[in-house]
Amino acid sequence: MFFFSYYALQRVVELAQRYLPDRYLPAKAIDLLEELAVYVRDHKGKRALVTAEDAAQLVAGKVHVPLTQVSQDESVKLLNLEKILQQRIVGQDEAVKLVAEALRRARVNLRDQKRPVA
Repeated sequence: MFFFSYYALQRVVELAQRYLPDRYLPAKAIDLLEELAVYVRDHKGKRALVTAEDAAQLVAGKVHVPLTQVSQDESVKLLNLEKILQQRIVGQDEAVKLVAEALRRARVNLRDQKRPVA
């Protein structure tokens, strides 16, 4: 038996709608819930609480896009992104700054979902 949090159900619908375009709602959300139950059973055991983070991990693995919380290592890279890019790109300081800002916004989902990243 599994217990799904309300936020997990909401996140499954959002992620299915956004990242799984090959099928229609509610069928793709229900299929994703079934896969999520198997995923949680294998990783957490029976009688586990299914969270929104579990849903994000499952979909991230399926579509190869990072959807989970930003890790400590990744946050350091994002903070130093301009310095890392400037080591390889010379004389394009303004472009490097704009690209780094766009990548940071995209990673933390602070952008309009209907528009491209940059």
